[in-house]
Amino acid sequence: CKRSRELREYQYPQTSSEFAGCLDYHDPSRCHLMETALTTTVREKFSSQAAPEVLASLRQIAQEQGRHFQAVLDEALRDYISRQQKDRPRRHVIAAFAASVNEFDNLYQELAK
Repeated sequence: CKRSRELREYQYPQTSSEFAGCLDYHDPSRCHLMETALTTTVREKFSSQAAPEVLASLRQIAQEQGRHFQAVLDEALRDYISRQQKDRPRRHVIAAFAASVNEFDNLYQELAK
């Protein structure tokens, strides 16, 4: 079919400047092909449940952006993980702070006066 031939013959961008040039082109089919080429990572299937309105919103975003639902879900999960890791102090930092307070509590109180 024509679409299969396009997929086989498409010259995927090799450098970031070529990729940026393709984005300037704004051809949804090319963007889709690039997304497919750049996200060909190993996937692991899992089963879960979500609120219907959450799934509907993700599907709508995917449709509006001309992307696969899986790509939008993957991006949302990565964003959530990133925010969780940035917002919470690391355990060893909290442990070091607690040890410091225990060891130097009297000094801290004197300095605060």
